[in-house]
Amino acid sequence: MNRRCRCSGRRFLSGIHLLSEVKKDVIRDLGFGGLLQLGCKEVNLDLCFWLIKNTNIAYSQLELFGGKKISLTCHDVGITMGIPHSGRKLIVDKGTVKGSQMPSLQDIESMMVDIDDIEEFKRVFLIFACATLLAPTSRLEGSHSLWYTPREQLLGNINWGEFVLEFLIQAIHEHRRKESVWIKGCLMFLQIFYFSISNFPAMYVELTTPRIAAWNNFLVKQRIKLELEMLGGFGKVELVSTLAEQDETRKNKAPTIDDPNEIENFDVICARMEATQHQIIDAQSHLNSLIASYNRDMNVLRTRFTSSHYRTNEGQPSNCHEHVNESGAPFDTNHPQHSPVHSGCTNEGVFSSSSTVDDKHIYTRANW
Repeated sequence: MNRRCRCSGRRFLSGIHLLSEVKKDVIRDLGFGGLLQLGCKEVNLDLCFWLIKNTNIAYSQLELFGGKKISLTCHDVGITMGIPHSGRKLIVDKGTVKGSQMPSLQDIESMMVDIDDIEEFKRVFLIFACATLLAPTSRLEGSHSLWYTPREQLLGNINWGEFVLEFLIQAIHEHRRKESVWIKGCLMFLQIFYFSISNFPAMYVELTTPRIAAWNNFLVKQRIKLELEMLGGFGKVELVSTLAEQDETRKNKAPTIDDPNEIENFDVICARMEATQHQIIDAQSHLNSLIASYNRDMNVLRTRFTSSHYRTNEGQPSNCHEHVNESGAPFDTNHPQHSPVHSGCTNEGVFSSSSTVDDKHIYTRANW
């Protein structure tokens, strides 16, 4: 089955990027500033589909291998996503909006930018955040019920953690009942929550509040890759304390004093170093691929430029050609200042710093 979802950090952040700093401050004042720290752009559908298959919707629990269970609470949603998780329940009347029309997601993005009424901006932002991240449906524009919910019901002291969790549990129930290809609800929460409550010593990621601030696409891919390679599947990790317990531990911990006698287990450190080494090797491989592609393009441009110049000037080479590396390698390891990227034939200052990959000096892109 080709599974699909609308939960997209990329789409959410693209809409936020259009906003002024004044409106971003309004979002922070609203209690949703944690969402602005979102680092992960997409969700992994294989992992998320496994998680929803192993969610006990009757008790709001994740059930992992070995009979391990972990409860899902509105506090978990709040700490993970950085949204309000206390207050009154959000009541949405679904019966009055059947067949109703609402603006497209693109129109909603434009409205967020153009609106001057701050209270109305808050309402539109909440609808946008739900449509793209917190409570997405199979429709691109999101929930019609939220759009037609009166503003005074959306704003104020709302327990958004509770709303997001209940929407997700209901979405999982609907997915199982209808066997739909669409997976609704906040899959980003499920993904990051799973990483946060599982102990995986082969890869250390900082514990932040909100939890979404610590994870980006690269770390998510590496975590999933290592978990599958080392454990043979999802859900075989050791569980650590719940997010509420983690949060309380951080509050009680002295912020400026480190215990010099607290030494990490040797095997844990070695495993983390091995995971880091894998990440470096993957990054080096990708960088080498980019360099090779750049070299090919540079050789093509040099050949075309030289041929064109000789035809135009009756066989007389140009002054610019005198600066081209005659060795045929645009990355000159012995005399980087003679590389064509530093000559008058190309953009000045495109490459400015050096690094080492496979014992060869290269120049990394500094100014795009």
